[in-house]
Amino acid sequence: MKARSIGVLAIVHSLLAAAACALDRQVPWGIFVMNRDGSMVRRVVHIEAFPGLAAPRWSHDGRRLVFEARGTQPGRALVIDADGRNLLDLGAGAVPDWSPDDKQVIFEVPTAGRTTVWVQNADGKGNSWLSAGTAPRWSPDGSQIAICAPLRVLDVVSGEYQNVFVETDNVDETTGCDWSPDGKRLAAVVKRGDGRELVLTSAKRGARALQVRLRAQLDGAPAWSPDGKQFAVTIYDPKLKARRIHVLEVDGDDPPVLIPGQEGDNRDPAWSPDGQQLAFSGTRPP
Repeated sequence: MKARSIGVLAIVHSLLAAAACALDRQVPWGIFVMNRDGSMVRRVVHIEAFPGLAAPRWSHDGRRLVFEARGTQPGRALVIDADGRNLLDLGAGAVPDWSPDDKQVIFEVPTAGRTTVWVQNADGKGNSWLSAGTAPRWSPDGSQIAICAPLRVLDVVSGEYQNVFVETDNVDETTGCDWSPDGKRLAAVVKRGDGRELVLTSAKRGARALQVRLRAQLDGAPAWSPDGKQFAVTIYDPKLKARRIHVLEVDGDDPPVLIPGQEGDNRDPAWSPDGQQLAFSGTRPP
């Protein structure tokens, strides 16, 4: 799978294909960056041919973002500099994440009625199948990979899996997860019973009881701040009929705080390595 820079001709070709296939006329999504207080919002990338940009993740050096793009074809994993330059297509893939050294990218690929996880070099070369599952997330030290549906942890060296939840946790579905900065815990958005919850648990099966931090109309995956003190989460607002990004403390029971100044529909928050900014996908006007 060869990486390629997306130039003007490729964009024009994709635009024509998109028009021919009559995509729905919803407001297209872009990838944005804002300060953690909601100020200084800027659009990093918007691609008319791919109206479904989503799931940004910062490289650990803070210089690039990897994200997914959907249009008339299955999702693509794309990389772009944080200043909006040097857009690179890595090939088929969705919900991507960086390895701790930023040399590889891991992502899910829907194939033949099921979703599988693949790993690939960040320059687009050398891809290989890893596992069945969705929404993979690399542990901070690179020794493990969390994979959803169901949530389990893969040991990179041994190739062994360990389920995170036990049967008595009564978890019906996991939509996304994130590691604590020290790699000892996992936060996940799960469906249990008739609602969705943000839960915390040890990365080791059965090490301690499941802790419910928030019950709300949550969407996607939580994002653990680099200092380990806060989460950024997406919550649906039924009055606005849109999603908004909130921040809440990891410990305690204080309610989530809405980040001010949001416009359109926003989701998929991701903290910058220094914790000062959040990347997200949204329909905010230019």
